Amino acid sequence: MRIIIYSIIFLILSGCGFKIINQSENQKYRINEMEFKGERRINYFIKSKLLKKSNNEDVNNEITLIINTKKNKIIKEKNIKNEITKYEISLSSNIVAKLTENNTFKFSVTSNGDYSVSEQNSISINNEKKLIKILSQDLADKIVTELNLAINDL
Repeated sequence: MRIIIYSIIFLILSGCGFKIINQSENQKYRINEMEFKGERRINYFIKSKLLKKSNNEDVNNEITLIINTKKNKIIKEKNIKNEITKYEISLSSNIVAKLTENNTFKFSVTSNGDYSVSEQNSISINNEKKLIKILSQDLADKIVTELNLAINDL
């Protein structure tokens, strides 16, 4: 009896029509032009990641991107001696994507993380740089996902 119930449940769930979206197949656009404002280092990482993800084949959807990036660094934790032990970094990007003269869409993406302060300043700076690189690559992935969703909606 259990076998029949399990097989019926399996047949119902497998035939629901759910399909996983493959992001590589959805990239039906090519980035024509990019304009960056804000943090240089973050914009460099975003630009390199977006150029890797951009489709260079003959595609009729050419996009012009205007990306404004901001970095916010705040103190997250202090110890008993009132020394800073952790910082939190928040990266945010406001994106304006122009597909044609009439098709313009705007969206924002954010990414947050924290890093520990070390006894040596050079180690703290390296921790911050590593975190900024990870967060900016995360921002670029979110931008690609939002572009794919916006293009598919049009």
